[in-house]
Amino acid sequence: AAAQHHADLRHKREAYAQIRTNADTAVCSDWLERIARAFADPSVVCICGPVYFLEGRTQFFYRFMGWLSFIIFWTNHALGNNYMIGENFAVRKSAYQAIGGFNPALITAEDVDLGYRIQKIGKCIFDPELVALTSNRRLAHEKFSFFTHHIKNFIRFKLTGHASSNFKPVR
Repeated sequence: AAAQHHADLRHKREAYAQIRTNADTAVCSDWLERIARAFADPSVVCICGPVYFLEGRTQFFYRFMGWLSFIIFWTNHALGNNYMIGENFAVRKSAYQAIGGFNPALITAEDVDLGYRIQKIGKCIFDPELVALTSNRRLAHEKFSFFTHHIKNFIRFKLTGHASSNFKPVR
């Protein structure tokens, strides 16, 4: 996965930013404007926001999982552990290039790795209004194993620098 993300972004010709979302995700109406405003500050190298589930927004399980993800994400940013969720972030192109982009060897946690490396060269912003809604296809298929996989993978990556190689596509 990271190898494809790296190749996709490496060949983009944007003047100042590498923006990342995907086809399963809908972003807020002022998404690009919020990103542009953040990058008006030259010290900002990345901006990211929360990701909630598009389907099942009225079902307690999906609302709870989205809320829990937001709390974990926000808490990490408050503690200075800046990582991005792959469906909702932008990085300054010069910073992306300076750190070598995505690590193509990673199958998962490539967004976490990118966030950790980029925060070393500039300011990362978490904007709670930079909202993205994404498909819950993987969560619907895997239920709690989805969440436990990501928690274990995050901890493994934080402690060892190695991510899980067991992350199968769900279509």
